[in-house]
Amino acid sequence: MGSLCSVLRTAPFRSAIPAAQAKRFGLFSTKIIFFLCLFFFNVQAQENKIEGKITYQNANHIYVRFSSTAGIEVGDSLHCSADGTQPPCLTVLQRSSTSCVCTSIGQQSFQLNQAIFFSKKQAKISTPPAVRSIDTASSPTSHSDSTQTLTKIDSNNAKTLLKESYLGRLSISFSGDLNQPFNSKYSGLRISNSFSINHIKNSNLSFDSYLTYRHRYGIDLLNKTVFDETQIYSLFFNYKLPYQLQLNLGRKNNIAISSIGPVDGLQIDHRWNHFSYGILLGSRPDHINFSYNINYFQWGSYISFQKPGFDRQFSVAWMQQNNHGKTDRRFAYGQWTDQLFKSLYAFASVEIDMYSKWNDTISYKPRLTSLYANLRYRINSHWTAQCSYDNRRNIILYETYNTILDQLIAQETRQGLRLNLSYRAKKYWSVNSTAFLRYQANRLVSRNVLLLFNVSNISTQKINLSFQANQLNTEFISGTIFGLRVNKDFLQGKLNGEVQYRWMNSQYSYAENNSRQDIVNMTLSIILPSKRMIFINHEANWNDYVHSQRYFITFNQRFSSKKQK
Repeated sequence: MGSLCSVLRTAPFRSAIPAAQAKRFGLFSTKIIFFLCLFFFNVQAQENKIEGKITYQNANHIYVRFSSTAGIEVGDSLHCSADGTQPPCLTVLQRSSTSCVCTSIGQQSFQLNQAIFFSKKQAKISTPPAVRSIDTASSPTSHSDSTQTLTKIDSNNAKTLLKESYLGRLSISFSGDLNQPFNSKYSGLRISNSFSINHIKNSNLSFDSYLTYRHRYGIDLLNKTVFDETQIYSLFFNYKLPYQLQLNLGRKNNIAISSIGPVDGLQIDHRWNHFSYGILLGSRPDHINFSYNINYFQWGSYISFQKPGFDRQFSVAWMQQNNHGKTDRRFAYGQWTDQLFKSLYAFASVEIDMYSKWNDTISYKPRLTSLYANLRYRINSHWTAQCSYDNRRNIILYETYNTILDQLIAQETRQGLRLNLSYRAKKYWSVNSTAFLRYQANRLVSRNVLLLFNVSNISTQKINLSFQANQLNTEFISGTIFGLRVNKDFLQGKLNGEVQYRWMNSQYSYAENNSRQDIVNMTLSIILPSKRMIFINHEANWNDYVHSQRYFITFNQRFSSKKQK
């Protein structure tokens, strides 16, 4: 052994790897080991992190729900950032298997569904003196007491979250002609009702509806019943399931794909983080009388992205619409909203049809049906500029519109450009100017220029004044309109009076002479106790041939579960 050591000390060491390469290999190995340690440390840190969501908050407590609260103890601190670089924002007061009752640290504000993080390796912070932490060693019954207390808090939280509330409005309107009180075509009755109730009997079930009834006098209403004069715009039940899943059954307009109108049937929506996606299965209302029609079967799906606190939303959808089992329309829809810069806002929507049928020949070639884009730029606190472009073709339902298919296909794309510039002073006056152009092949360009000037709180009487000038030039009519409106509040806003005068000089394409109109409107609105309101309007119209006087009387009743202050 000694001789071997002597040989090793005296004889040169012959290695297969040169010294320089060995040095580089050693540095490389050190880096590999360092990154592997860093990787495993990061994985372990990720495993030790638990993410939850704020489900409810009141003046004293904040409730956070986790998939599991294993490892979280009373007195632990929670963070609002995933990396934990910011100071803790919440302290745990009570916990159950899936939720924690917390109190805020400092003056930070919180939002529902806000992400909250807990790291298992963190140390506890001291429990505030006003909060007694639960320790099994302090009392033999402390564990059962804490369970009962937490159950009571969770029960109160659930009751608060699922508290029943309702909101509604009933409106009854009468209209008529003073020259012909009984047989005028302007005479009629209109009743509208909107009603919504959330968490029926403190459950996950909610209801929403909006219906109107309109009856007109002085016209032929043979073979029409009360159901023909009733329109249902919304009538559906909503049921919320766990894991951000909800069901809608009935007639509902989905805001993610609002362009298709209401859907009669089942809509399933699920939210995951910032995404929302769902499916629709049912039918669309009848295109003539807006009634339920099972023959207009439709189905589709959509996905939407929206981040809370940001003016950014994006959604895409795909729809298939049938008529008696045959394809009526198949299209894709996209919508985008974003705040590009600090003062620049953008909106765009597009529809692309992916089905056509002409002379029994079916094609799946994409066809742009609609394109709309809008840009709004706030120059400063006074000036705002806006520009929008509209490009729409006729929406063709190949089975429903089969008799007029030639006419619809022959019509060219209708396009429109709108420019708007507005100036608002600090308090009392503003100016708004709008220019609108609409053009279509083989037709005259339609022009509409509008100027609006508003002044509020004039003198000590606080009178509001508005002046309007409008220049209109279309294929069917050309004319000029001037208008003046004055309104004022009385009795501390419980009574409002308004007088409006409009002068119009127009030339119709089918007439030889100009037509002049003088229109006077007088409106009186009265706010009554118990959320009631009455509108009384009288309109007098003088032109070269007819002098008409019409009236409108509307009674509104609002009702809600909130007590009126």
